[in-house]
Amino acid sequence: MPSAEPVLGCIGCGNMGGAVVRGLADKHALRLLGHDHTRAKVEALSPADKPGRVEWSDSPEALAAEADIIVLAVKPHQMADMLTRIRPRLDASKLVVSLAAAFSLEQLRRGVDGVCPVARVMPNLPALVGKGVFALCLDDPALTEARKTLLRELFGLLGMAVVLPEDKFPAFSSLAGCGPAYACLFMEGMHNAAVTMGFKADVAKQLVAATMEGTARLAQDSPESFNKKHLYLRDKMKIKGVTFNYHDTLTSSYEALFARGDRKTGKALFAAFKHGCKFDGWTEHFD
Repeated sequence: MPSAEPVLGCIGCGNMGGAVVRGLADKHALRLLGHDHTRAKVEALSPADKPGRVEWSDSPEALAAEADIIVLAVKPHQMADMLTRIRPRLDASKLVVSLAAAFSLEQLRRGVDGVCPVARVMPNLPALVGKGVFALCLDDPALTEARKTLLRELFGLLGMAVVLPEDKFPAFSSLAGCGPAYACLFMEGMHNAAVTMGFKADVAKQLVAATMEGTARLAQDSPESFNKKHLYLRDKMKIKGVTFNYHDTLTSSYEALFARGDRKTGKALFAAFKHGCKFDGWTEHFD
């Protein structure tokens, strides 16, 4: 790959391909090309303050000839034909990255006739808002460490990028791919409950979204970070004539675990009880 800033081109600028290009247009200096059925779809990916940031390519072949990194974001059933079309434009300086589900790394390698390295990337739906989770399969022996690092960097700008072996992609799809649907279903239930309790629909939507966003941030906190925030709040809550009482953070964490744990937690608590542990107090009996 050339030592200068590489050129990235995306064939298929729909939901996922468009999300990748749009995100990189805001966050990276590399030159960007796009091809889709309509030129307007590609031009719409440029930031409002940077018209023309994403350049239109009038054919997949033209894009493949000019780009160093070629992202294929077409449907799985279109992949074989698209690889056939761009293959004459490929050489060892190129890198082909597939966003297509159900199109294996081996199929990709056969599709390029082994003339250039390939990689698979599986995004999830929050990529549309710049908060995606991306699984990267970098198992192709032809991939250099420099190219692997570049891919991790680029997709890391768009959310969270995790390198996985290809046999973990189905599990990733079940977790990160389907996860947003389950989260939205849960949020829909919260929203309906809020409306039933008398909140207006738009207010309920904001409350639910803010609650989930804050909870997600809280879940990412390490115990050390949580404790630091606890101590900060403790030090700031100084009002004359008012006394604040609270448990230490570790004890509170155990309380949450005991209250919301599953059957395994129950078995652990019962085993601790049989060994003489007491649950009739808090910190004074905790060790």
